[in-house]
Amino acid sequence: MMAYCKPSPFVWRNAYGAAQVLGSNMPPADIIEIVANNYQVSVNKIVKKSRKRAYTEPRQVAIYLIRKTYPKMPFKHIGGLFELDHSTAIYSIDTVNDLMFSDSRFKARVNQLLERINRRHDHKTEHTAS
Repeated sequence: MMAYCKPSPFVWRNAYGAAQVLGSNMPPADIIEIVANNYQVSVNKIVKKSRKRAYTEPRQVAIYLIRKTYPKMPFKHIGGLFELDHSTAIYSIDTVNDLMFSDSRFKARVNQLLERINRRHDHKTEHTAS
């Protein structure tokens, strides 16, 4: 397994704060980490503004999955997790939707990640409720 660098304090603070505001035990930072592990890249590479395809695709997928997990989270906050503008977050979500429509393998990968996130979120919620 690959060693991953911790993202900047800005990202962690916003990611955990957002989860608390939205009343979830699954912070967006955990979603970013799940995506990073799946794509075998470091979290730092996803949250930075690199335009390399190896990093833009997992970043866009993470943004998409955060939006799916937190539909009421403002785009400004989602973009802020990646030090991006809200319009870039919207563009990322649109790009993932387009790719899911045209590429069945990509769609399967994203759906698998979403299932993993939902299972992990449900597991954390059960332990917190006990």
